[in-house]
Amino acid sequence: LSDDLLIGVTDFFRDKEAFKVLEKEIIPTLFKRQEDKSEVRVWVPGCATGEEAYSLAILLDEYRRREDLLMSFRVFGSDIHRQALNRANLGVYPKDKLKGLSPKRLVDYFEVVDEKHYRVKASLRQRLLFAPQDVTSNPPFTKMDLISCRNLLIYLLPQTQTKVLSLFH
Repeated sequence: LSDDLLIGVTDFFRDKEAFKVLEKEIIPTLFKRQEDKSEVRVWVPGCATGEEAYSLAILLDEYRRREDLLMSFRVFGSDIHRQALNRANLGVYPKDKLKGLSPKRLVDYFEVVDEKHYRVKASLRQRLLFAPQDVTSNPPFTKMDLISCRNLLIYLLPQTQTKVLSLFH
């Protein structure tokens, strides 16, 4: 029943324009603001099978490498759908799910499992933590530098949206 009710619309770098803004404006600011800390922390509530969380992790890693920064990052993904979280933890995706990735990103962040599947490389997977969570009733993650909930708020009633936004704040 939960597979039918829970909407898992997600893709790597879904809405390219939004990810360009994240890459060019938001992520550099996150690292600059955290110069005195050792880690940038990002949370993706309603992460489904993890594509958005991995996309953000790729952008964070690319920026960190490009700027030759020692500072680390951690991406937290949460969802109420445990099967989706299990898939996110595995980091294995059908080849057709990766068609929007550049060849460089595919080589840098994925390894071939078989002719139809790729797996996110362990070096990136270890920077993500996926956990079950209902944002309407469980406590939120704390001390986050960015919360990206593009797949969540649109499915909540206005009253619940207000409650969740208050918890994020």
